[in-house]
Amino acid sequence: MNSLFSPCVQAQRVPTVKNGFKQGMKLEGIDPQHPSMYFVLTVAEVCGYRLRLHFDGYSDCHDFWVNANSPDIHPAGWCESTGHKLHTPKGQRIVDTPRGCKEEEFTWTNYLRMTKAQVAPKEVFASPGRMDVKCGFETGMKLEAVDRMNPSLICVATVTDVVDNRFLVHFDNWDDTYDYW
Repeated sequence: MNSLFSPCVQAQRVPTVKNGFKQGMKLEGIDPQHPSMYFVLTVAEVCGYRLRLHFDGYSDCHDFWVNANSPDIHPAGWCESTGHKLHTPKGQRIVDTPRGCKEEEFTWTNYLRMTKAQVAPKEVFASPGRMDVKCGFETGMKLEAVDRMNPSLICVATVTDVVDNRFLVHFDNWDDTYDYW
């Protein structure tokens, strides 16, 4: 690579190797419109190194594109293993309980059996350009952050999540749609 590029810029370049994702594979990932929320996703389309992801249980109009090495996507079970809340597919079957009705407990095993689908194997997530190092921030830390829509506005914010070398900025007393990694 050209030495004019910083390591950060090099990590953002689209790798030239083929990715291992296939249409129909299931995974977990961040909603680009609500960066603090993780959902069950399906690979709807593979185009070179890009993936079109579909929110299970939602309209196709919410589909979005990511690179195969995106830090916003994870293997099935990642949320449970890291303590993140996974938003399960809309319209899950409701079951009766002694205290009324509640949503059926989501498990990947049951969901895969019900949908006759397969998960994206963990190996396809270990892609070139993905950086799995820790940053120095911790959940709950306070900071001043720039509003990306209005860069002259600097606001009090809180670190609400840390994943590998990234942290989620949440502006205090703002809606989570303004959060960013």
